[in-house]
Amino acid sequence: MSSRLFSLSLGTLGTLVLALVPRADAQDAWQALSGVGAPIARIFYHANTAIWTGNEMLIWGGSTGADQATILGDGARYNPATDTWMAMTATGAPSARADFTAVWTGSEMIIWGGYNAGNLNTGARYNPVLNSWAPISTVNAPSARLLHTAVWTGSEMIVWGGFDYDGSYHMKGDGARYSPTSDTWTTLTTAGAPSARTQHAAVWTGAEMIIWGGYEVNTVTIFGDGARYNPMTDTWTPVQSNSAPSGRFDHISAVWTGNEMIIWGGQPSSISGARYNPTSDTWTPTATSGAPSARIFNTAVWTGSEMIVWAGQNGSSCLNDGARYNPVSNSWIPTTLTGAPGPRNVHAAVWAANQMIIWGGSSNTYLGAANGYLNDTYSYSITLNPVQQLYSLIALVETFNFTQGIENSLDAKLEHAVAAIISAQSGYLSSTCGFLNAFINEVQAQAGKKIELCQAQQLILAAGEIKTTIGCP
Repeated sequence: MSSRLFSLSLGTLGTLVLALVPRADAQDAWQALSGVGAPIARIFYHANTAIWTGNEMLIWGGSTGADQATILGDGARYNPATDTWMAMTATGAPSARADFTAVWTGSEMIIWGGYNAGNLNTGARYNPVLNSWAPISTVNAPSARLLHTAVWTGSEMIVWGGFDYDGSYHMKGDGARYSPTSDTWTTLTTAGAPSARTQHAAVWTGAEMIIWGGYEVNTVTIFGDGARYNPMTDTWTPVQSNSAPSGRFDHISAVWTGNEMIIWGGQPSSISGARYNPTSDTWTPTATSGAPSARIFNTAVWTGSEMIVWAGQNGSSCLNDGARYNPVSNSWIPTTLTGAPGPRNVHAAVWAANQMIIWGGSSNTYLGAANGYLNDTYSYSITLNPVQQLYSLIALVETFNFTQGIENSLDAKLEHAVAAIISAQSGYLSSTCGFLNAFINEVQAQAGKKIELCQAQQLILAAGEIKTTIGCP
C-alpha cells in the first residue's frame, strides 16, 4: 500500500470514518445458492484451495469417503452472476491429489504438489477462458511434498516448506520460484530461512513472502517464529517475536490487509491473534473481546476492510458461526446466524468482490468418517454504506499490484471521493460521482493494457455499485 494512501486511510481520516460510520450500519445476510452441476462432496483437509478469478470460484481436487480414501482430480467453476456451475475439462488436468496448493495468476490457476499414494512435485496451469490445462515443468522443481505453502507475487509462484512421507516424515525447509511465462523454476536460498516446517502460514505483501508459525512433526515442535523472503534479492529477514502470537499451526487464519498480516486461530485452538507490520517489524495483538470461539479447520477471507472467520470445529462440535475483524478499530462483529449454512469444517471459501462464497466441507468432526461430506453453496454478503464501499474498492486496487503510476492515480480518485462524502459540503454528491466516473474511465482506458480485463471488470462493477448506492445520475 502506498504511504500516501496509508496515511489517509488509517490516519485521522480513517479514525473520522469509523466515528461517523459505525460498523453496525453494515447489514449482513446469508443466501443459499445453486448446487446444480457442483462437484461431488469433498473436503480440503489442511488448506482452503478455492480460487477467485474475478468472476468465478474455482474448485478442484481434494478428498472424500471413509478415511478420505478417495482422492479427487476433478473440479468445477461457479459463477455468482448467473448462479451456475460448469465442470472443468479433465483433459490435461493434473493427477488426482489432496494437500496441494493453488494460486491465481490473474489469468490461470496453478495447482502444484500434494499427495496421492505418494508425494508429488508435479502440477498444471488451468485457464478458465479456454477451459484448458497446461503442464508445469519439473526441471529444477522443488522435491515432492505436501502441506507446503504457495503465494503469487504478480509474476511468479513461490513454493516453500511442507514434508514428504515414505513411512517417515521428511521435513522441508526449502522452496523455489516458478515463472509460468518461461515455465521455469528458480531455487530459493536457504540462508536465513525459517527452520523446516509444515502447516504454517504464508502471505504475499507485494514485495515479500512472509512465513510464520507451523509444525515440525518429528520433534513435535510448534513454531511461533517466521521470516520474510524477498525474491528480488533472494534473501530472508527474520520476523521479530516481541508481542507475536503464541506458536500455532494447521489452518492458521492468515490474511494480508495491504499493510499488515493478520494471524488468528489455528492449533492449539485459541481466540488470540495479532497483526504484523513488516515495515516496522512489529506485532499488535488482536482484540479477544467479541472474537469467535476457539476453533480449528475454519476459513478466513479478507474483504478489503475486514477479515471474516467462519465455521470450523471446536472439540467434538462443528460450527456455523463466525465474526468479522476490523484491524482499524481492532474490533469484532459476529456474522448473522439467520439463514446460515449448517455447521461444517474443512470447507472452501473465497471473497468474491462483494460477498463471501462458501462451498463443501464436512459436518463430521471425525474426518475419517464415511458420511457428512457436503457440496452445498452459500453466499454471505455485507451491505456497506458508500464510505465503507470506497474503502473496500481502495483495498481491491491495492491487491492487484498495478504499476505505481496506475495505482497512485486510481487511489487518488477514490481518496477524493471519500473526502467529498465525509465533508458533506454542498455539491459533494456531484463531486463524488465525478471522481467515480473518472476512476471508471481510467480503468476502461487501461483495460487490456496495464490492467487485465478480468481485473478491470471487477473494478468497474464495484465502482458502479457505489454509484448506485449514492444515487449518481
